[in-house]
Amino acid sequence: RYAAQCGSANNDLISDNVNAAAASTIAIEFWYRDHGVDDDDNVFLQLFDGTNYIDRAELGITAPEDTWRLYQATINCAGADAKYFRSNFRIKFEGTSIDSQENLWIDDVKITVQ
Repeated sequence: RYAAQCGSANNDLISDNVNAAAASTIAIEFWYRDHGVDDDDNVFLQLFDGTNYIDRAELGITAPEDTWRLYQATINCAGADAKYFRSNFRIKFEGTSIDSQENLWIDDVKITVQ
C-alpha cells in the first residue's frame, strides 16, 4: 500500500546499516517506479564504501513510465567491490536533481548478506 517517494522535496533515501563485514556476497533487490524523470535528472542507486556513496545504477529514465520494475544485483567480495563489505554498509537512492512534478517510488527493499 505504501512506497517511499523520492522527489524534489525529499530526494535522498538512505537504508539502515547492514553488517556485511564477514559476508562474501551482498544481494540487493527492490521495486521502483518513476514519473516524469528525464535525462537531466540523475537518479542513482548508490553504495556506501565507508566514506562516500558510489553510483551503482541509474534509475528513473524508463519507458513506459509509471510501471513498477524490479532491480536485482549481487555484489561479490572481490576486486573493486571489496570496499563495500563492511559493518556499516548501506544503500542510498540519490535524487537531488529531481524537479517538481517528477517522482521516483521505491518499495520492498531487501538487502541480504551471505
